[in-house]
Amino acid sequence: MRIGFVGAGLMGGGMVKNLLRAGHDVTVLQHRRPLDHLEKLGARVVKELRAVAEGAEVVFLVLPGSPEVEETLLGKGNLAAMLEPGAGIIDSSTSFPGSTRKIARELSERGLRFLDAPLTGGPANAEEGTLTIMVGGERADFERYLPLFQAMAAHVFYVGGHGAGHIIKLLNNYLALTHVAATAEVLGFAAKLGVDLKSVWDVVRASGGNSRAFETVAPRILSGEYPLTFELNKAYKDLRYVSDLARDAGMPLGIVSAVMQEFELARALGFGKHDYSSVGRVWERILGVEPRAHVDR
Repeated sequence: MRIGFVGAGLMGGGMVKNLLRAGHDVTVLQHRRPLDHLEKLGARVVKELRAVAEGAEVVFLVLPGSPEVEETLLGKGNLAAMLEPGAGIIDSSTSFPGSTRKIARELSERGLRFLDAPLTGGPANAEEGTLTIMVGGERADFERYLPLFQAMAAHVFYVGGHGAGHIIKLLNNYLALTHVAATAEVLGFAAKLGVDLKSVWDVVRASGGNSRAFETVAPRILSGEYPLTFELNKAYKDLRYVSDLARDAGMPLGIVSAVMQEFELARALGFGKHDYSSVGRVWERILGVEPRAHVDR
């Protein structure tokens, strides 16, 4: 299939690799990161959206959020106007569902297919083709592009109409980031109380307090090493989307406000462009402790 791709960053780069390995023809918009490695695998790297759209049967977007998606598709970028009727657009960004549904209506009027297909997993999963993808939109369009999703993911779910993918992605991130914030608090608190942090790790992993988020983030906090896998600013954006979604639905979500506050503190302390697990540094600063221990993952 002839595929256009916008957003070949930490996540998108791995996705492009797997699409190429599956035999697809991929044209990628130049990214701020060098894309020589994708060119060597056969990708065509271009500098203009028009070149991405030319001849494309479908275009993937992996962008920071809804403002960027709207600007690329319908605003200054005007990508939608460059595609032939019947072509598809797949938004694999973490976008706001209200915006997603508005875009779906406008693209349908132009004769274009549209799916929201956000991702879970990190850059390593994108490289390995083991992402989880949740897809919202018309069932027939999902079936049409299913082989593309299968080339990039270990788990692919059709979850309902337009916007359903982005709703479920936000709910999943809300749960995960709540666990991350709680992990940061617990490890800082444990260090302040003077208990053995290796014991905290061992007991929690074998008990009801464990989670995938704990197993991912706790070793980073305990080692003091925070490799960039997901920018803290983007995690905060996702929490803000959850809060906005709840407000629009008349749903009082008290926990999301508390979690947002911890991420706001991290941003205020200068960690916005660092990894999301850097929320652990908030408690190091506030409590004056460094929760350190060697743990076997």
